[in-house]
Amino acid sequence: MNKSTLNRFAPLGAVLGVGLVAGFALGQAVPAKPQNVSGIGGVFFKSANPQVTAAWYQKHLGVPLESYDDHFMARFLWKDANNAPAYTVWSPFKKDTTYFAPGTSEFMVNYVVRDLDGLLKQLADDGIALEGKPQSDEFGKFAWIMDPEGRKIELWQPPKPKSR
Repeated sequence: MNKSTLNRFAPLGAVLGVGLVAGFALGQAVPAKPQNVSGIGGVFFKSANPQVTAAWYQKHLGVPLESYDDHFMARFLWKDANNAPAYTVWSPFKKDTTYFAPGTSEFMVNYVVRDLDGLLKQLADDGIALEGKPQSDEFGKFAWIMDPEGRKIELWQPPKPKSR
């Protein structure tokens, strides 16, 4: 991989804990902390016609769609580092959505975290402000921040698996 390719992925690497982060060299592991990002929980993007876009992805790429409220989404299943079931959501949003505000980007990434409260404390200590108030619902705990280039980031702590 050449240097320009690495530079393109540097912002993502900074969030995921690879590359040059807080004095760590490229490829060197960042010490694991409970509040670190543990995966990608969702990829959301704006679309002029989400229904047509979702249908195109389903028809041509086999994206497994499901309907939720007034939009379409897909869940890609995977296992986390503890071999627990997890998933990444993919979903087109209406072009005029305010869900990504105050960011102006055409997309928003949701990052899975193990300890949202711990991460929020760490972010506050680093001077990073929240966008709105954290929320909890049946899908887990959520909070939002902005990255240095004005993209809104969603942080998500999934609910604990229910005992059987």
